Order: sequence, then C-alpha cells, then structure tokens
Amino acid sequence: GDSILRNSTGHVVGAKTVWVQYLLEIPEDAVNVAPGGIGFEFAVADENSLNMEQFMIDVCEEENGKLDFEILAFTARSFNDVSFATIFFDVWKMLGGYVIMFIYTVLMLGRLTRTEVRLYLAAAGIFSC
Repeated sequence: GDSILRNSTGHVVGAKTVWVQYLLEIPEDAVNVAPGGIGFEFAVADENSLNMEQFMIDVCEEENGKLDFEILAFTARSFNDVSFATIFFDVWKMLGGYVIMFIYTVLMLGRLTRTEVRLYLAAAGIFSC
C-alpha cells in the first residue's frame, strides 16, 4: 500500500515508513579503538562513537514494538556483533565436522589395533586441504 498519508488537500500528514540516518563525526585527535568482534571496520572508531552506537542499539531494541512501530537499527557495531556471534557459533559446527571426518577416516582406513590404526594418515589427509 501507499506509505505516505495525505489529508484531503493533498498535504503529507504522516508516513508508514521512515528512514533516519545519523552520522557520527569523530575528532581527528580521538584515540582509535578496535570495535571488537571479528574485525570488520567500516571507519575509524573511538570509545565515544562505539558507546553511542551501543546506546542507539539499546534504545531501538527497547522501543521496538511499542505503538505498533518496528525499529531496525543498523550500525557498524551491530553488524560486527551479529557477525561475530554467527561465525563463533559456526566454528563449533565446523570443528565437530572435522572430528566426525577424522573418526570415520580412522575407522575406514585400518583396523583398530595398536599396529594397524591410521591416526597419522587420517590426520594428514584431513588437514592437508
């Protein structure tokens, strides 16, 4: 539907969608800090700008859903935080996959005796990729 609400004379009196963009200016003499996470950097960041981004994220999450408003905050910090959480979770899945492949390879290549087990061969094959 139409996202712009007009009165009978055609004047805009409301909208269903609003895009708000804030720009943070970081002083040249500010001390740069790493944003944390996995290291995605979109611009120079100092402690005050990271705190402001976190404050904005917190306010948006707190107000989301009130008065039938949906508030979506997108900041460099929020992207970094979500990316880090997702990749950290996937690392455990990947490590589990390697353990399963290692066990399967050891079982398929040799017998489970002291002399015929193929631990080193399985490890070399999996980690050579």
